[in-house]
Amino acid sequence: LAQVMVLEADKRIARGQRVELAGWISRVQPADNPGQHDPAEFARITGRLVRFRVPAAAAVTVLAESSGTWLQRVRDGAGRWARERLVGLGESRPELLLESLILGRRDPSLLGLQDSMVRTGVVHLLSISGMHLGIFLGFIYLLCRFSTLGQRQAAGVALVCLGGYLLMAESQSPLLRSAIMAAALCVGAIVHRPGSSLNALALAAVVLLIADPADLFQPGFQLSFETVAGLILFHRPMRELLFGRFLRVRGLRVYRDEQRVRRLLAHTGADMAIGSVTISIVAWLVSVPLAAYHFGMVSACGAPLTLAISPLVTLALVCGYLGLAFAWAPNLAHAFSSFGAAAAEAMARVVEAAAALPGVCVDLRPVGPLWVLAAYAAIVLVIIHRQVWLGRVWASAAAACLVGATVFTQWPAAAPHVAE
Repeated sequence: LAQVMVLEADKRIARGQRVELAGWISRVQPADNPGQHDPAEFARITGRLVRFRVPAAAAVTVLAESSGTWLQRVRDGAGRWARERLVGLGESRPELLLESLILGRRDPSLLGLQDSMVRTGVVHLLSISGMHLGIFLGFIYLLCRFSTLGQRQAAGVALVCLGGYLLMAESQSPLLRSAIMAAALCVGAIVHRPGSSLNALALAAVVLLIADPADLFQPGFQLSFETVAGLILFHRPMRELLFGRFLRVRGLRVYRDEQRVRRLLAHTGADMAIGSVTISIVAWLVSVPLAAYHFGMVSACGAPLTLAISPLVTLALVCGYLGLAFAWAPNLAHAFSSFGAAAAEAMARVVEAAAALPGVCVDLRPVGPLWVLAAYAAIVLVIIHRQVWLGRVWASAAAACLVGATVFTQWPAAAPHVAE
């Protein structure tokens, strides 16, 4: 594989085209200084050992709009159709951001926003993952249920819509992982078999690693699977740790018939708030060690900022999906897509304002795999200390070891006696 970089914006280029390029070809060069990101090592992991640089858009000639197998041509056509419906609004940042949220295609003009989302710990909202696919399939499933379809029929319709969505969106590890898990759960509902989230996650890992074993070393692959595994395993213990007393007291309360609104708020509303807070904290906690290892930074506001902008992301996704669904009614589709783009732009402004705050991100010196293991051991023991014999002692010891390892890795080395 060759990594091709066109050094000038060219909106003609689309997935699946056969093109003729004029430019310079070279090997991927290693890092200039120790401690920097090594492009050559990353190229070896991803299999892209050759770099091809195209100086201008005039050096790109489109020879054919589609090439490859019939399935590839179908994917290319579906992707172009969806992109025309979304980016037909314009080429400004709100429309391109909505396209990234819906289809997973990131325009180079979004790199600044992407850096801000990395520093604030919410970059996972920019890539299509379980949250995006859950909103998409959940919306379809509810529509089917409201249309008096049975559970099996609704799961079948959701499975068909999932296949169509995969044709339009970019194939990335978080999306493929979520799609395999969702497909397994839909098949389980169709054949009346109980679903297992851990089994579905393991199936997704096996399928993706068979397709490309080098994905195991990718930060996106590791963060995606590790975050979902943490949510599956530690959501209930964290919920009990944070809100156990409230839940036990609530179970003893009795509401009269005239207190239905109060009961609705105390149960349904509280469960939604507790679930959102718990998911945000668990996802942030389990992603911190890997983020520190791969990116050398820890965001202090990842969990609260995720909670704050999740409603805006949800609104943008729902409006974008409705814009695609009503493509047969251009005016209605344009209204939905415009509203979704406005919600996406509001999300971007909140992220940029948070990234400008002092102390929002802590830059770290390089940490090793042993530090990552110590961090996960401390997190797990703190969450489940009530279910372990002498859990407080083990959790305190693990936290003390983590603090010592952090101080050791972050302590600056002594200056050399001579210049180097």
